[in-house]
Amino acid sequence: MILSLLGRLTRLYIFVITSSIQNPLTNVKFMHEIDIIVKYFEEISQDTGKYVVGVDDTMQVLDTGAIETIIVWENLDVTRYVLKNSSTGETIIKHLNKEQDADESNFREPTTNGELEIMDKMPLLEWLANEYRKFGCSLEFVTNKSQEGSQFCRGFGGIGAILRYKLDVRAFDDVSDDAHFHLTNAGAAVEQEASTGAQRLAPGLAAHVLSGLLRALQMDDLHHEETKSRVISSRLSEKFEGAIKLSAEPLTNVKFMHEIDIIGKYFEEISQDTGKYVVGVDDTMQVLDTGAIETIIVWENLDITRYVLKYSSTGETIIKHLNKEQDADESNFREPTTNGELEIIDKMPLLEWLANEYRKFGCSLEFVTNKSQEGSQFCRGFGGIGAILRYKLDVRAFDDVSDDGEVYEEVYVDSE
Repeated sequence: MILSLLGRLTRLYIFVITSSIQNPLTNVKFMHEIDIIVKYFEEISQDTGKYVVGVDDTMQVLDTGAIETIIVWENLDVTRYVLKNSSTGETIIKHLNKEQDADESNFREPTTNGELEIMDKMPLLEWLANEYRKFGCSLEFVTNKSQEGSQFCRGFGGIGAILRYKLDVRAFDDVSDDAHFHLTNAGAAVEQEASTGAQRLAPGLAAHVLSGLLRALQMDDLHHEETKSRVISSRLSEKFEGAIKLSAEPLTNVKFMHEIDIIGKYFEEISQDTGKYVVGVDDTMQVLDTGAIETIIVWENLDITRYVLKYSSTGETIIKHLNKEQDADESNFREPTTNGELEIIDKMPLLEWLANEYRKFGCSLEFVTNKSQEGSQFCRGFGGIGAILRYKLDVRAFDDVSDDGEVYEEVYVDSE
């Protein structure tokens, strides 16, 4: 009866809480979009070689199987043409934007000036949506509604990819003007954005991006001297350096975006009532032993202490997780029947214990702050700790749920 009542009250509480966070829940996709773009920018800024920029390089590398994730603007206006050279019978593929599409020279043979036969014509977005799985990669459509998305679309051509391993794109024979165009565009876009005094993630991030690209382009072994002479011009260098100076903010917000994304996923499980979540320290620590937890989410300043206590009368060992108020209540350290004092075998902040032990339970651990709207809601409304589960689980089925729902105890028999 008590468990049934607790279950109803819990559902009502969660309904009230989630009704106040509908806005964060609707932004889960938006936060994921920012997260994936930031990861892409991070690869570039660290000059890992695990990225490609622009349509030409992306489509070249796609055939190699090196691409892990393609990122593309949802309104990218590029058409994929399959063209046939009538004189040689060769088939070529071109990806043309609106301006290139209007240029007749793109549909003529370079030597004879004969007209190329159009074998197939399709928007690149549609082709990617149909074919990307064949290349063993994922496909992420993004908008230009965030500052990061806007930077990606304006400065990097609206298409790029994160690679599985480092790859020297310059080794491809037909490295085109595409990279030069987008790098130049990126320099101008970021310089303009930085000069307006924007203080969010994208300007500082893009400055690091451009710095890394500039260093890469200035390498002595650059294969294409003509490209080198055009790209490493004083004008382009000035734009890059200007953007770098004006945008000094580092990649400090990468973790912040990831934090919002993971809390958003947690809220989504709750709002959809999937049963694949637990709320609060008691349920989280109970379910941990079952192996059902996929991700523990915990506030980085959670003030809960984990006690291992021993009954002097029976030798049994119990575990309690107490907040500051419970820690000051002496009754939590006495036997309920004899009122005898419990022996403290071990005492440790729960945060420290989780950091040391979570891997043993086959789950991941995410520390979050209360600095975002989502983080604040998680800390205030959900006790600052919870978990996403691998499968649906009825927490009420646990026999040792306490009637007061406040102090969770694990009971062990002392082997001694």
